[in-house]
Order: sequence, then structure tokens, then C-alpha cells
Amino acid sequence: MVEKRDTKEKILRAALEMFTESSYSTVTIDDIAKRAGVSKGGVFHYFDSKLQLAKKALVLGVKMLWAKNIDEQLDGCKTPAEKVWVIIDNSLSGIIEQSKLMRFINDMYTYCKDESGTMESIKNIWEEHIKIVKTTLSEVGVSNPGLKSRILCACIDGLIYQILTFQELKINLDSLKKEIYDLFVK
Repeated sequence: MVEKRDTKEKILRAALEMFTESSYSTVTIDDIAKRAGVSKGGVFHYFDSKLQLAKKALVLGVKMLWAKNIDEQLDGCKTPAEKVWVIIDNSLSGIIEQSKLMRFINDMYTYCKDESGTMESIKNIWEEHIKIVKTTLSEVGVSNPGLKSRILCACIDGLIYQILTFQELKINLDSLKKEIYDLFVK
């Protein structure tokens, strides 16, 4: 049973790598099978189609992006304000490091927007992240932490989109993190 899980995991990780390196439309099952070290039939043993595999890889990628040891980092904080800094720092640094994943998310939105299952999975991951931010802002004493957690996350997402899209702007990331922090903690 462990071997089956390992093989499926290898295929998923290979697919995630392939889909983040190139667009969904250019990656083939043959490419993924070769990267994973399995046969094409081996891929189809676990996944019915390229789209199903891409959706599962997308969910894996989003989970990996948000997981990035955030719980451990938050547990190590001495104050709620320090937790806010960790969230801002982790979110901006983590997503910028994962710019290829962000492109894959946007690419897959086209293919999955009418299919509630995949988008629902991503929404659930997003809601977990919002819940962590809301709890942290509440601990800091920010008024209306539910709404402001969404504003903070939207702010970070929008800035990341700008940074990734307009890399020539050469935004000082450390200054940006401090300004966002000051908006929510001071």
C-alpha cells in the first residue's frame, strides 16, 4: 500500500513541477510519466485524465504554498504583533518564491472555473489561511479582525500580482512588508 501512495505522490509532484514550468496546454501525460519515472499507463492508473491530474496537482501546490511551516513559525512568536509580521513576511516572500505556482493557478482557473470541486478545495485552503490571519489580528487587538484579515490578504495578493507582473518596478520588498505591517499593527 505504501508503494501505491508513493507512486501516486511521485506522479502528483512531477505533474506539479511540469505544470509550473510550462503551461497546462503544453504539458503532456508522456512528459509527466517520464519525469515521475512511470509509464503513461501508470499515470492513468491513478488519474482519469490530464485535467484531473492537473487539478490534484494544483491543490497540492496551493497546500504546499500556504503550509510552508506557518504554524511552526507562529508558535515560535512571543507576541501577537510578531505573528502579524510572520504572516506578512511569509506571505510575500513565499508567494514571490512560488511565482510559477501563481501562474499555474491562473492558468488552471480557465480550465476549472466551472468545476466547483477544485475551486472549492482551493477556497477551503484560502479560508484556513484567512482564519489564521483573523485570529492573529484579533490577538493584536485590531478592530473588526474578520474584515481586516480579508483586506490584509487581498492587499498582499494584489501586491504580489503587481510585483510578478511588473518586475521592472523593482519594489523594495522589505520596505513594503514594513508599510503593510504598520497599516495593521500601529
